[in-house]
Amino acid sequence: MRITILCSGTRGDVQPYLALGLGLQHIGHTVTLAASNVFESWIRGAGLGFASVRLNPQEVLQNHDVQQSVLGHKNSLSFFMHFPEYIRTLLPLFTNLFNDIWQASQNTEFIVASLTTLVGYDCAAKLNCPSCLVSLLPMEPTTEFPSFLLPPGPALGGVYNRLTHILVEKMSWLGMRTLNQWRKNTLGLAPLSMNLFAHWRARRVPVLHAWSPAVLSKPHDWPTWDHVTGYWFLEPQAGFQPPSALLQFLEAGSPPVYIGFGSMIAEDPRRLTEMALAALQLTGQRGILLSGWSGLSSTKLPETVFCLEETPHAWLFPQMAAAVHHGGAGTLGASLRAGIPTIVTPFLLDQFGWGKVVSNLRVGPKSIPAKKLTAEKLAAAIQIAVTDTSMQTRAAEIGKKIRSEDGIANAIEIINQISA
Repeated sequence: MRITILCSGTRGDVQPYLALGLGLQHIGHTVTLAASNVFESWIRGAGLGFASVRLNPQEVLQNHDVQQSVLGHKNSLSFFMHFPEYIRTLLPLFTNLFNDIWQASQNTEFIVASLTTLVGYDCAAKLNCPSCLVSLLPMEPTTEFPSFLLPPGPALGGVYNRLTHILVEKMSWLGMRTLNQWRKNTLGLAPLSMNLFAHWRARRVPVLHAWSPAVLSKPHDWPTWDHVTGYWFLEPQAGFQPPSALLQFLEAGSPPVYIGFGSMIAEDPRRLTEMALAALQLTGQRGILLSGWSGLSSTKLPETVFCLEETPHAWLFPQMAAAVHHGGAGTLGASLRAGIPTIVTPFLLDQFGWGKVVSNLRVGPKSIPAKKLTAEKLAAAIQIAVTDTSMQTRAAEIGKKIRSEDGIANAIEIINQISA
């Protein structure tokens, strides 16, 4: 079967889809992954077909209007009221995305579409081919927790929780109405009479949620066509060899603390680096800094700290004492799978929700929003992570459960059932 996987976003967003694509290809399917050009060599090098999506995630995150729309609010109410503005800010950046997705969908027999591509299901409907949606965060309304797309707010119970999901859907749709014009002009489809999410729900479009039920179980009030499959992990390529200098550093002392913020763009990378170094010094811990897009610096580091540009989390994290990161879904899954305490410093959107999940599971301290992060707060969190034996035990237990799952196999089984 010819399968096209449509996704957009940062490396952490794309990586689970690459892992799924390799799993599908391993059992005989022909797989093309549509993503940003910046990931072409990575995807082709892994062995999948590639289709170009003209959307650079780094440019999106560096866009001033986007940063102000997402980060420029002091509380949940302010963010909520400006949510349509945030969506409208993004839409011009997606001008080419929809056409590229439509082009990538040609001559396929099954479409796997991330929710962030927005029009993947529409393309499948026009082509009359089976499809499913994929989400890396909970989007279906539930009474069990509030929307992950809102900053932390008051705990007001099940009715409030469900209402936040519904309102986010409706507020999002206020900024997405231009999608109807694209549906009409490009696909020749009738305009939607309801918001995009309700449209999917009314048609019972299958949704695969790529996280572990041990981390966040499927809510009791989700429909049967929503599936929590388990994480989709990308294993290091055969023959992977870490840098010799890194191996020497790891062998030279106690397990270090990982600090990295992935694809997040730091307002002041130098200050963030100094904060991380000061926290490590205050706690007497060795550390590994991952520079990433946040730009953590490798200059003037003490001998107890090593800086990396990139290395597979699946290999690195099991050797860490704890992990400090932004709470992106992929990085979070990797640190939890490793069975180590996790400290989340959320920057935006669903990262706050995942930070709350970590503290609820008691596998890490209470999250510290990136805008409120100080060396002292980070040091206090690190100290808890490396000394709290009950937290370490709980993290190890969760890690064991996650390692026993096969999220990719579960997803493939559902895809095969849909396409049958």
